Amino acid sequence: VEKPLEEAVRLARRLGGGGLLFVSRDRGREGAQEALDALLGAGLAAAGYWEPEAVGRFREGEVDFLVGISSVQNPLSRGLDVPERVRYALFVEAPKLVLPLRPETPRGAAAALLALRRVLGREVDGIVKVLKGFRFSRPEDLPPKARRAFEEARLLLEKVLSDPGLKERVNSDPELALRLEPEPSLVMGDASGYLQASGRTSRLWAGGLTKGLSVVLYSDEKGFRSLVRRLRARGSDVEFVDLGEVDLEGVMEEVDRDREALKRGVERRRELLRTALVVVESPTKAKTIASFFGKPQPRRVGPLLAYDALLPGWLVTVAASQGHVADLPPEGGLWGVLLEDPPRPLLATIKRCPDGSQTTADACPGGERPSFDKAEVIDALRQLAWEVDLVVAASDPDTEGERIAWDVSNLLGSHARALARAEFHEVTRRAFMEALSGLREVDRGLVCAQLVRRVTDRWVGFWLSGELRRALKSPGLSAGRVQTPVLGWVIRRAEEAKKKKGLLVVRLGEASLVHELETPQEARELAEELRGKPIEVESAGERRVAPPPPYQTGSLLAEPALGVGAQRAMELLQELFEKGLITYHRTSSTRVSDAGFRVAKALLGQEFTPRRWGEGGAHECIRPAKPIAPEDLEERVLEGELELPKEALWLYRLVFRRFLASQAPEALVEFARVRLGGLEWEVPVRVLEPGFTKWWRLKLYPLRPGLVPSLEALAVPKAQPFTQGSLVDEMRRRGLGRPSTYAKIVSTLLKRGYVVERRGRLFPTGLGIRAYRYLSERFGRFVSEEFTRRLEEEMDAVEEGKARWGEVLKALLKETGLGSPR
Repeated sequence: VEKPLEEAVRLARRLGGGGLLFVSRDRGREGAQEALDALLGAGLAAAGYWEPEAVGRFREGEVDFLVGISSVQNPLSRGLDVPERVRYALFVEAPKLVLPLRPETPRGAAAALLALRRVLGREVDGIVKVLKGFRFSRPEDLPPKARRAFEEARLLLEKVLSDPGLKERVNSDPELALRLEPEPSLVMGDASGYLQASGRTSRLWAGGLTKGLSVVLYSDEKGFRSLVRRLRARGSDVEFVDLGEVDLEGVMEEVDRDREALKRGVERRRELLRTALVVVESPTKAKTIASFFGKPQPRRVGPLLAYDALLPGWLVTVAASQGHVADLPPEGGLWGVLLEDPPRPLLATIKRCPDGSQTTADACPGGERPSFDKAEVIDALRQLAWEVDLVVAASDPDTEGERIAWDVSNLLGSHARALARAEFHEVTRRAFMEALSGLREVDRGLVCAQLVRRVTDRWVGFWLSGELRRALKSPGLSAGRVQTPVLGWVIRRAEEAKKKKGLLVVRLGEASLVHELETPQEARELAEELRGKPIEVESAGERRVAPPPPYQTGSLLAEPALGVGAQRAMELLQELFEKGLITYHRTSSTRVSDAGFRVAKALLGQEFTPRRWGEGGAHECIRPAKPIAPEDLEERVLEGELELPKEALWLYRLVFRRFLASQAPEALVEFARVRLGGLEWEVPVRVLEPGFTKWWRLKLYPLRPGLVPSLEALAVPKAQPFTQGSLVDEMRRRGLGRPSTYAKIVSTLLKRGYVVERRGRLFPTGLGIRAYRYLSERFGRFVSEEFTRRLEEEMDAVEEGKARWGEVLKALLKETGLGSPR
């Protein structure tokens, strides 16, 4: 709006009493006085935060409006707690911070460097890390290293100020605004100030969360956009809606109904406030969820840290099972399964050994006593279950998570009043609340499918591993229904790599074109024939190019730019998921949900081009859980608000850019036809409309007619040995394994010494070749790709309710002969 203060006064008259009016902190007391004068001049009963008894007069109804400053230090933002009286808040301009570019303190220098990080680049990171530890010190009290960093910061900022193109550069960034008068400064959205001030309108009580209204009236669009970005960077779920799209009268009716209920003191606890124990898998996820509803306060129960949180309609305790709590024991029946009709799996609690490994036996492999038993976790969860109305199993949304939910439900069942399953694919406040409102029972189909997978892995793995160890006289060997055929792929690919083909490389500056030939000799002959000849270039027209789909597990692990091994990548993705930054990462789907659309729209604005990339199913692609830019995430890490390894930040950037590309417009690209002798290529040469290429690189070929290329004839393998990523992609393509097991299979091959990695490629060892040769010669049927794929299909049928798990296991016993006397 052109005149935010005038609009605020008109809106206050329309909405009536119970309003808070905030001015931005850069306007200070002077701006607040101006706002108060405007309200009083319009005949509205109002008081400023600085006036004696202002809050008391507001509580008693003597004044209808209070005026304050949108700062965490302002008494009206920080200390006001009159939920039955406050109905809405009006902000005159978006709350903002003003950072001087000639700072006088380490804190100001660090903040200014971070604000200008997009202009200065990452050279500021080291300086910020040093200053972070001394942000509240006086410059004269700094030790030598910090003093040097402070001076370096001031020199960098002076360098920026002397840049004649500074104003244009900063103004081109919609989230930063430069102010040169009265002193050089940056104006940035004040996320903390907005959250603290707007939070006065919506308070938690025994009946839930009171509804409130918050309106930002602004003329400075850059300041508002900066506020939105900084709110996202904090992981806030705040979403702004255009005021013209809001039914104000309807909203205020809801607001007033909440106030009436609050005044009556309606506290029917059983109806209004349910108590629940929410059991997740990891302590990190438990803490993240609890932090959505205030600063989490842990309490220790046995070996667990439990977090209590008050949220709308619920008082929840969040605790972690620390993964699976039980598994098949090594003994009893056939490797932990009684051969009854149907076969009956046994269960034993999981123990941790001193070396970090896990077992379900009473003693570790080396004879030591286990250092920890998951029975202690179960006992602690049982204690917590006694305190609540409902136990909610909220483990990960896959078959392994469903099995954990089943075990938790069974082991806590006699100690719980009621049991339910909650499923969410992203660790966000919205997803968690939606899961609590959509509780269901544990899916027996998923549990039975996991049970079949676990038992078949145990039977086939233990059987073949035992045979292999006896034959090769080595106790450390293993075999498996997926692991062994995958080892065969590595061996065959390495054999193929010994055969050579010819490759003609046509170098055009930084770009290259290639042409494959049957033999290296043919490549050499063709290179000699074409050497010195210029290329011919003609237009091949313009065409629309669609973006790539978002990642799923297989395509992400196969990404050449990944930079880490498959197992490490899955660990980093797990950390990003548990901290609420990405959606669930063990998925074979590229589908984008409505929540994903909201994230993309918030980041892309008018360029948002919704694409589902698949329909149906519970799972979706790997994407950012919130609209947080990678640069903002890096700043949070630099500021010490968040702990993440550098590789995790890189992975987040990869996921972020790929997802935004998948939801961005098609690119309009000019193509060219390139001829050299009898060879012809068609390549992209210029982007006419960038579309998705703003986020995802499209390789271009800069060409000019008459260019004489340099030619190189190479002898290259007919098939390149697998990388970790391409091996995972092969598993996905051939339908062996699951997203949750891809990385583990590759890791096991390396750990057992069957495969080694050289220059990023996987090669079989002599041990790996001997192990595979023995197994394929003696047990070829059971280490074949067809056998493994058929079992996977039968597991899918069990999951869908089309087959019975007991019948699948009985058929396997008959086929292998394991159920017969041996």
